[in-house]
Amino acid sequence: MLGATHAAAAAAGYLLWQSSPTGAFVAAVAATLPDLDRFIPSLHRGPTHSAAALLTLYLFGALYFPAILLPALFGYASHIFLDMLTPMGVSLFWPFSRKIRFPIAKTGGVIDAAIRLAALCAIGIVFFW
Repeated sequence: MLGATHAAAAAAGYLLWQSSPTGAFVAAVAATLPDLDRFIPSLHRGPTHSAAALLTLYLFGALYFPAILLPALFGYASHIFLDMLTPMGVSLFWPFSRKIRFPIAKTGGVIDAAIRLAALCAIGIVFFW
């Protein structure tokens, strides 16, 4: 999925769940964090797209940023889930190399765009309805 899709889906999901614009913003930012591994192509969708990374975020967030822990976990987890929907999948159980995937959406494809559009519509409805 594209970064914009991750951010929009996380924000919309959190907004629909908790009705918190601040939390939605935190979720959107956190949803972009797993792709920081793009700068090291051999690691992309490896450690940062795993349950271990989610656990690390939880432990770090609980200690240092408890006020934003829930939306941060929501955003980060939504990124991992959405990337599972692509043919490349994710190494959810890293360091084991098996990829978890349910390949129904191509990054940058029609379903990616549809998810992004639906998320942006949901955000618009929540804010302007």
